[in-house]
Amino acid sequence: MPNPDTNPVLSAKPPGVSAIRAGSVLLLISVVIGLVGSILTVGRLDQASFTRDVVIDGKNRVSVPGKLTFRVAEPLSDSAPERMRVAVAILPTDAVAPVCLLRELEGDEITLGSVLSGGSYVSTTNPDMMPVAVAELGPGKYQVSCELAKGQESADRSPDETMVDRFTVTRVMGPDDLTGELSPILWFAGVLVLAGLFFLSGGITLFVGLVQRGRARRITI
Repeated sequence: MPNPDTNPVLSAKPPGVSAIRAGSVLLLISVVIGLVGSILTVGRLDQASFTRDVVIDGKNRVSVPGKLTFRVAEPLSDSAPERMRVAVAILPTDAVAPVCLLRELEGDEITLGSVLSGGSYVSTTNPDMMPVAVAELGPGKYQVSCELAKGQESADRSPDETMVDRFTVTRVMGPDDLTGELSPILWFAGVLVLAGLFFLSGGITLFVGLVQRGRARRITI
């Protein structure tokens, strides 16, 4: 009687067993990558940072010339940056930018940086208005005053130029801000792609193994 331990025909693994095992392992790895990756990436997403904004005293939109007092609130979470970008935004969006002065309510003047293109920054609460000047501010109270630019008085301005009507202050986010805020989502997308590749490879390998195993059983029968 042949010894199964020495007979290569009897001791060989049934067709498809190795593929079934390999496919199962790949599927398990894909699940582990998905779970661990979700915890490590989505858990870092600070949704509170998207809702933080300035708090305006009085009317949200003020006529030019005029003044507006506002407050930059404290961060909503410990992981959020303390400072945020605040912009002076105007209506109509095609108007000539007014001359604005920003200062701490009981302190020094703060330099406003010009915005070369309104599309460079996105307002989180006033998308219909165009940012024209921006500053990075920490928690505290501030006041901004705006007046018409030189030559923009009704009697002096060119008929082709639009006169600014109202202004406000609003939190804005630029490309750098969006990259930092959304980086956990980008990492999560990468994790999903990696887990998907393992899942796809495992599924195909498992399917091939099952087909080979099924054929071998029919031949045996």
